[in-house]
Amino acid sequence: MDAFHRWKQTLLAALLLALTVTVWVLFAPQQVGGNAAYVIIIGNSMEPAFHRGDLVIVRRAPLYQVGEAVAYRDPRLQRYIFHRILERQGNRFLLKGDHNDWVDSYQPQVEEIVGKQWIHLPGVGRVVQTLRQPWALGVLAGLTAGILAAIFLLARPSGRRRQVHGAWENGVSMGKLAALLSQWRRRLPCGARRRVLSDAAESVRADPRRLGLWLEIVFFVFGLLAFLSLVLGIFAFTRPLTRLAPDDVEYQHNGVFSYIASAPAGIYDAPQVMPGQPVFPRLTCLLTVNFDYALLGEDVQRVHGTYRLTAHVREERSGWERVLLIQPETPFEGRTYTASNVVNLCSATALVETLQEKTEYRSPYYTLTLAPRVTVQGEVAGRALEDTFSPTLTFNFDSLLFYLRREDEESNPLVATQSGVLKGWKSEPNMLPIFGKAWPVGALRAVATTGLVLSLTALGALLWFVSVLARRSPTELAQVRYGAALVRLQPNATPPAAPLVEVASLDDLARLAERHGAAILYQPRQPLHYYFVAAPGITYRYAVSEGPGGVLTASLVQLESDLRRALEQQEFQVYYQPIVSLADRQIVGVEALLRWQHPQHGLVSPTEFLAAAEASGLIEPIGAWLLETASAQCHAWQAAGLNLRLAVNLSARQLTPALIRQVRHLLRISGLAAGQLQVEIPEARVLEQAEEVLPCLRELNDEGVHIALDDFRGRTSVLTLENLPLHSIKLDRPWLEEISDPQAAKTLQHGIDATRAYGLEIIAEGVENEAQLHFLLATSCTLAQGYFFARPLPAEQVTQILRGQNPLPASEGSGKEEQP
Repeated sequence: MDAFHRWKQTLLAALLLALTVTVWVLFAPQQVGGNAAYVIIIGNSMEPAFHRGDLVIVRRAPLYQVGEAVAYRDPRLQRYIFHRILERQGNRFLLKGDHNDWVDSYQPQVEEIVGKQWIHLPGVGRVVQTLRQPWALGVLAGLTAGILAAIFLLARPSGRRRQVHGAWENGVSMGKLAALLSQWRRRLPCGARRRVLSDAAESVRADPRRLGLWLEIVFFVFGLLAFLSLVLGIFAFTRPLTRLAPDDVEYQHNGVFSYIASAPAGIYDAPQVMPGQPVFPRLTCLLTVNFDYALLGEDVQRVHGTYRLTAHVREERSGWERVLLIQPETPFEGRTYTASNVVNLCSATALVETLQEKTEYRSPYYTLTLAPRVTVQGEVAGRALEDTFSPTLTFNFDSLLFYLRREDEESNPLVATQSGVLKGWKSEPNMLPIFGKAWPVGALRAVATTGLVLSLTALGALLWFVSVLARRSPTELAQVRYGAALVRLQPNATPPAAPLVEVASLDDLARLAERHGAAILYQPRQPLHYYFVAAPGITYRYAVSEGPGGVLTASLVQLESDLRRALEQQEFQVYYQPIVSLADRQIVGVEALLRWQHPQHGLVSPTEFLAAAEASGLIEPIGAWLLETASAQCHAWQAAGLNLRLAVNLSARQLTPALIRQVRHLLRISGLAAGQLQVEIPEARVLEQAEEVLPCLRELNDEGVHIALDDFRGRTSVLTLENLPLHSIKLDRPWLEEISDPQAAKTLQHGIDATRAYGLEIIAEGVENEAQLHFLLATSCTLAQGYFFARPLPAEQVTQILRGQNPLPASEGSGKEEQP
């Protein structure tokens, strides 16, 4: 079987796996970590829409609305209930069956809801119940075993089973594939194209079978990623980004009763009747009742209302009642209010005595209920409130005493509370539950889009690579395609002795091998490569000459999103490496070096992300931030009496009119002299883009800014040096590392002498040892920087060195210096 046929099967396997994951996400039961639950209807409370024996699949949702049919578990009945939501009361739901006239007595909380209706399958529940029977399970197991046995017997390979499958059976040829993708190849520069193809051929030639396996793995991984991203995108893009969610505001009325009455000594422990104690009318008729009201809630404001107190004398068995007004309706302001009233208990007993005298009706006891009525208006959390609070305090009494009535032993009749909810809605990010966790739809959209683009790009690159091999390296392509079916012969081995028939292509030979059930014999004889298929009485042969190969270059890691985040979250840092005068070892300047404090990878060197920053265009805002931050720090040093030259690296892309405006602005606000700012441009970029960067460099020179040619290796011509407005050159660090070679040292000496002839200042970077230092002193180099003097340091440590608190060491070690 050739690799392309295997890739098709790999793609189908990826699709099958993606579908399996999708089905799992959609239908996995909650008991095994999924979001679905399966409810079989066993009653008629939801008719006519749902009948006995129906199967309803419900899914957990982050939000449940009034009118939705949901399932919950009733802890008292110990079973699941499937009813419809009538009302939401705070964190609880009021539910009712469509066929019922009553409301469910149990009100589940949000966490107790199993899920809301997703799929309704009429009659399927009855089938499921049948399959649960032991006899049905036995029949099902027998059928499954029979099907598996039949598949095993039918899948046994025959003696003529095909060993090699041609890609042409599927209507796809490498010629067509190359034609479709040749435009990608044409876009590459000629030299780059040759390098790509050459390196690709070398990698295939090294181990073609392993490469074919890796390509198959890549095809599977990115095919799976593409299918999963597509499914995820369908779910994410068919749902809105936001949703309306309940935004209820809770509040509470608190009321506390207390009462006291005078009493003669010797009756109570205290000199007066205290709350909770009985009151004897023969000792005192006047009872002082206090009521303390408070409105509790979030940000309660502008509260006002009225208070009214009535007393109700009642005989519960007959329903007789008299109402006495104790305090008429009284306005108040504020979230708290205290009322104190005197209640004449003898008035209540007098009313009862009158009743008994005129009706001769006798009752063992009567009740006196004190009923305050508090009506409040105001705002809670910015929402209008209008509510009434009517607690009661009840005494049972007869002709001898009044005593406080208690409903049970645990409750306190002197304290009353009443909770309320101000309903509202808010817009919040929509969520999609996957694998038992809710994810923002917006984030899932981004993930799906990124995954789909990434996978399609990778698959396109894979097809491009295959098309390159098809056009430039057919031998290696054949080994990748048919590696599993090839039998390699030694170059000096004798080929099959039979009449030879030449075939036109390797695909034709593969079909013949498939027809005869034979392997493909491969024999390399440079520069020819032979492929044989030995059939009874005849040998088929295909020969091809070895051509130049290519290279498959891996793309850079896309860091754009991380870099944008780093800018927004201020993850970049500026380190400063001192520039030292070799004459007196004094620090005369610093070079500002960018570092990235990555949240996962720690301090990251710019060599790992500057290329991506330039490619994405983020080098401009990053460079602007670096220039602004370093200028501010240099201004701080200047204010402290520490005058330094500030060197900042620039890329060619930054040399725009916007840079000129920024430099002028920074020089104006920081007070730095233009000569204190040194901008450094790599020599390689100047050579490549001299015409583009020259106008900007001249404007910087006109402003008085110091300009240095960085990473200098002597490749710049005399004419270019004369035309560039340069003040300094910085010797490239690798050039300095080669001074142990006499020829390299001589070349460096000539470069320094030639540069000095133009009156340019020479700065050596990457000085790491005494030998390099002595060489520079011998060549009259004036300035240097490197690990020998100091590593790049944060601004605080550089300040300490400048102030003499931490003297500059004679050597910082011999470790290799990082690139800035």
